[in-house]
Amino acid sequence: MEIEITTAVGGIPDEGELRALRDWLMLESPRPGAMSIRPATAGAEDMGAAADALTVAVGSGGAITVLAGAIRTWIQTRRQTVRMVIRRPGGVELEIDAGVKDPDAMIEKFLKVASKE
Repeated sequence: MEIEITTAVGGIPDEGELRALRDWLMLESPRPGAMSIRPATAGAEDMGAAADALTVAVGSGGAITVLAGAIRTWIQTRRQTVRMVIRRPGGVELEIDAGVKDPDAMIEKFLKVASKE
């Protein structure tokens, strides 16, 4: 399964934070599957800034748990409030930030549902 993650600070897409997340995940052991930054593509009818997305290939079970824990730790270490949107196949989204209680459990549940679909 491939998911997309976008980051924003103050409601504005933040490519720096997205790259910082990718770099953080690259240091994880075990590391998530293939990762890449997908450039934003804004259509003529879109308003506002388009957001680049980090695509991450995710297996099931333990890989989801590791990814969820890594995201929780990363988002809690940010100096500014970063809002993250995780989009799974089918377009279903989960929005989180450092204020979310137990974000790793929320992310894990969100992704495990998708891995069974």
